Amino acid sequence: MSLWYFCLFMAQLIQLGSYFLILHQITSKKSVAGLSCDFTLLSWLSSISASGSGLAYQYLERIRSQYSIRYPVYKDIHTSIAISMIDLVSLIVTSMMLFHQFVTYRKSIIGDDWISLPIKVLVLGQAAFFLWFVSLFTRGRATINELDLTDCAWTIGTICFGIRLISQVSNNFWIRYFRPHRKFLLYQSISMALAIGGWVISRHMNIRWHQMPANVMSQFVLGPNVICLLVLSIQAYRSGKLRMYLPIGGH
Repeated sequence: MSLWYFCLFMAQLIQLGSYFLILHQITSKKSVAGLSCDFTLLSWLSSISASGSGLAYQYLERIRSQYSIRYPVYKDIHTSIAISMIDLVSLIVTSMMLFHQFVTYRKSIIGDDWISLPIKVLVLGQAAFFLWFVSLFTRGRATINELDLTDCAWTIGTICFGIRLISQVSNNFWIRYFRPHRKFLLYQSISMALAIGGWVISRHMNIRWHQMPANVMSQFVLGPNVICLLVLSIQAYRSGKLRMYLPIGGH
């Protein structure tokens, strides 16, 4: 196993572990008080897109054939079965988080905390764009094929994963309500450090983009996540609660 792949694999695995931390706290406290609705929704959407697109790249021969035609120099698309399994488990865990957030413990949501207007606009816009792609595909318009649909789903999931922590920063800035979440901030920081390390090592080893598994953590999500984690750490420090906790804000 290459070092760069090991780093990226562990980054995904630790992300999964951080979701288990949230689920454990929800079920043990029987409450979602302070857990951002935006974070839960975006985490779930990114898990759907990551698992769905990863399995499609890996197992649908039609998509693999379309890829080889589009990129004749690079005959095959690379994917990681292990990371696909992590994404599937993440989908299960985030689905349970979503169910608890909006169904089981909905009454424990603090005040009027709900999905924010910007996230509603973003999600609806992404859904409309994807359905437009599907419409073009089903009508045979604009040469849209299955590979395009899979790439579109992957892009949507990447965007959701990249911005999922922004709502925590916003809530903590405006509301000043903190619900510490044990070790989540530590797990997220280690995951980002490993992902950055994996991409840096791959560049140093001259690994080209077509040699990277299509379902590894995208390099484009690293910047937004790192910035949000730094801000969350500062917010936690100022609140006097910096003990490797994630401050979860609520209305």
